[in-house]
Parts: sequence; C-alpha cells; structure tokens
Amino acid sequence: MRSSTERVPKDGSKVVVLTDLRGAVHIELDPEVEHVFEPEERYSPSE
Repeated sequence: MRSSTERVPKDGSKVVVLTDLRGAVHIELDPEVEHVFEPEERYSPSE
C-alpha cells in the first residue's frame, strides 16, 4: 500500500488483501467502509 503524509490510514483500518498470478500481494483499503486517516501533523517530516 502506498500513502502520503496527508493520507495515512488509522491503525486498525480494514483492508482487502489480494494476490495476483505471480504471487505478488496487493493491499487496498476496504471500499465497503468509511476511511479514517491519521492527523496530518503526525506524519509530517520534521524541519
């Protein structure tokens, strides 16, 4: 799963885990639930 500092999912967010024919694992946020993200300042880079 890729994310940016503005959109880091909260711990415990529901996800869907998929595998492709090569055996690679893909993780996506569950589209059936409302997504909740951490506050932006928590993951902002320090200056």
